[in-house]
Amino acid sequence: MCPEPSAISLAPTATQREQVVQRLCSHFASNHLTMDELEQRIDRAYKAPSVAELDALVAGLPVLAEDPARTTSAAMAPSSASALATVPERDVLIGIMSGHTRRGPWAVPRHLKVFTVMGGIVLDLREALIAPGVSEIEITAVMAGVEVFVPPGVRVECTGSAFMGAFEVDQRAQWMAAGEDRVVRVTGFAFMAGVDVKVRPPKGAAQLPR
Repeated sequence: MCPEPSAISLAPTATQREQVVQRLCSHFASNHLTMDELEQRIDRAYKAPSVAELDALVAGLPVLAEDPARTTSAAMAPSSASALATVPERDVLIGIMSGHTRRGPWAVPRHLKVFTVMGGIVLDLREALIAPGVSEIEITAVMAGVEVFVPPGVRVECTGSAFMGAFEVDQRAQWMAAGEDRVVRVTGFAFMAGVDVKVRPPKGAAQLPR
């Protein structure tokens, strides 16, 4: 009797490969994998000839915590003290050969990891809930572009580095900051990529002097 087809011989679909890549990126964001390990496993994920070999790439890794609850932004009032309880401790945003944008009244986590390869990420914080204290955005960009828009009144710190790329911060509006109770700290590494942090007023507000 011929054996039933199994994962050992079945070729993975494109969707299955992408799901494993997303899981690998989540493990990287949770510090379960180094950058080198992530790159090696992603390469193997796209080349794996069978489902079994694809599944082996995530076997043995720690169990991932559930994604932080993403409260619908429309139900969140940034000026409300109770809204601070909705700020997640950690979150991850991944863009591999794709683009992602976050704008409007969303909650900025205390530690947001951004990982993008040949993609584009836009983080618009101008209407976002930014809790008092330090909110860190850790960016890893490879042949990609990341734009971060921060409103006046929020201090920006940048300690990112780049190779054949750039980490640029627009400091023109920092003099407008009323205080330093809210800090957005941008860190990370850009390889043949650009990370641009700009200070801009919310839409409809008076523009900053040039």
